[in-house]
Amino acid sequence: MRDFKPGRLCTVRTLSATLILAVAGCNSPAYLALTAQQDALGDSSSGDVTATGGVVSTGEAGEVSTSGTADPGSGSSDAAEVTGLASSTGDMGGASATMGEETGDTEASAVLPSIVSVTVPAKVYAAGPVPVEVQAMHTTAMRISLDGAEIGELADAGGGLFVGSVPVRGAIDNGPHEVTVVAKQGPFEAEDGAGYTVSTPKPGTMAWFKAGPAGSRTNRIALAADGDVLEAGLVEINKVKRPGLRKRSSLTGAELWSVTLDTREGEVADLAVLPDGRMWVAMNVRKPGNLSPQPRIALFDAAGVFTGIEAFGFLGQGVRGIAADADGGCFAVGFASAGNDLDFAYWRIDDAGTQTLGETWDYVPLDKPHLFSEFAMDVVIDGDVAWVVGASNGKHTNPVLIETRGVLVPMDLHTGEVVAPVIVAAASAPYTQSAFFGAGHHPLGVLVTGYGCDKDCADYQIETSLYAPTGLRLWHTADAAGAGKRYGSDVVADSQGRALVSGAVPDKGVLRGYVFAHNVGGDEVLPLFDHWFPPSAAASEALGVLVDAYDRLFVGGYITANGATQGHLVLLHQ
Repeated sequence: MRDFKPGRLCTVRTLSATLILAVAGCNSPAYLALTAQQDALGDSSSGDVTATGGVVSTGEAGEVSTSGTADPGSGSSDAAEVTGLASSTGDMGGASATMGEETGDTEASAVLPSIVSVTVPAKVYAAGPVPVEVQAMHTTAMRISLDGAEIGELADAGGGLFVGSVPVRGAIDNGPHEVTVVAKQGPFEAEDGAGYTVSTPKPGTMAWFKAGPAGSRTNRIALAADGDVLEAGLVEINKVKRPGLRKRSSLTGAELWSVTLDTREGEVADLAVLPDGRMWVAMNVRKPGNLSPQPRIALFDAAGVFTGIEAFGFLGQGVRGIAADADGGCFAVGFASAGNDLDFAYWRIDDAGTQTLGETWDYVPLDKPHLFSEFAMDVVIDGDVAWVVGASNGKHTNPVLIETRGVLVPMDLHTGEVVAPVIVAAASAPYTQSAFFGAGHHPLGVLVTGYGCDKDCADYQIETSLYAPTGLRLWHTADAAGAGKRYGSDVVADSQGRALVSGAVPDKGVLRGYVFAHNVGGDEVLPLFDHWFPPSAAASEALGVLVDAYDRLFVGGYITANGATQGHLVLLHQ
């Protein structure tokens, strides 16, 4: 917990008598006020001048936002849940000078900065940006610190008002906190502060859920460039399932817009958002009369309008995952038929909208092609390497035993060439088989989640692991072991070092959506917290998971109600 010092008076660096005479004049009100304060401290030439006032900063730890909220482009709807206001006011603020040695120069009178008030909410009840407002005079810049750590500058809103926010990331921040602001004008400074208290619900507690229309389903979710949430999957129109995309407020879950992305039957498998708000969407569609679907990879603007850039795979192929690169292009992965087996399929579109790759890859560890059958489920990009995750079926360790193992394949982003040894998940008895369904970035490598099962795939467990680029498995955890298929669908790491996993576990004979958290590198047996989709006689799944800049946890999937699926989006406290 960070230290909190209520009622602290912030000092101003002392002004020498010579400097006071130079900037104020012997009989000016400013001179009389300053000397009166000096005299009150017992030394009119070298004592500290105390001041009150305040400011606030924005953004993540180490960052400051330039608006009333911390996410660029997001509206006030992103603000944390707050109650009341805590403010600090001062008549004049303080002034400090760091002028070096005294010179005796008689420059024109300098106007000292002062802080009139610092306003923050008194109570904060949810993760998000905590708004801060500072009213100041004669100030050109305002620095902000949170609990003693400087995090940047506030934005100048004009008229002496400086605005910004400080981050709250859930229960980890519960307790009192202090914001300190420093007003600057040339070499002079004034300092003040204000405090607030955080009290968020227990991690795993649901804040709200939102349901899609009957026949809808959410397969993946993503964070929009403005901080709101995108749900990608399918909608049902006249009993025909079509690829659909919906945008919701990240604060309230209110629907902002919804669009159908294709006139053909199909659904969205995955999406990736660019910093300017455009979206790469990977979907599988089928024309009337075609028995097989066809991959379609298309670019849409921030409002879900097709930009005219797209690429297609062959009939019978399937796309499952997509990631955007730093330049604005994308890399998508899936599967393709190779006659008697399946191979990885992959596609690349560059930032100019030109398709440069559309190929397949076969795992050939024994110099004999098509002895193994593979499918790709997800991809993450790290620099010029696309880490493709999925599974491979074949004789991995036993020359007579065919098994399925999770695989990570590092491919060159631009050429598709495999640039390092393929990583094959190790067997851990009795769960000797495995598959990877979801992947996420981690500072030390790639997080993966999926399932492990025994030799007959009668008993399963959800398995989540962290692999280094060298192939070393740095961390592994298993959850919800038991009879019947269960698996992790998606995984993401938050700023607190936790892996958040969405998936499904059988409950009374049907799948039920399940979300849980573990410390990456930790050895806890049970999850730190978990959340279940509502119990039902029909299936549900948690298929996508994400966290935003404030570690707010969103989970997407579907439930089944009245015989029809419904997209399901949940916000959970952390």
